[in-house]
Amino acid sequence: MLPGTPARATHNYLRHGTLDLFAALDVARGTVITDLRATHTTDEFVRFLNKINREVPEDLDVCNVAPTARLKS
Repeated sequence: MLPGTPARATHNYLRHGTLDLFAALDVARGTVITDLRATHTTDEFVRFLNKINREVPEDLDVCNVAPTARLKS
C-alpha cells in the first residue's frame, strides 16, 4: 500500500460487534428518537424513518436532514 492511501475493507470484512446508531432530535418535545442496528442497510434506515413517523404526532412536520451515506441494499 502506498503512503497516504487509506486502508479499504475487503469482501470478507467483519464488523466485530460494531453497531449503527440512528438518531433523530424531536425539537418540539426535547427528546431523541434512537435505534441501534447491527447492519447498515437501506431497509434498516427505512425502518427507522417509519419509527419516526409512528412517534411524532400527526400535527407536526418532520424535516429530514441526512448526510450522504452509503447504504447497502
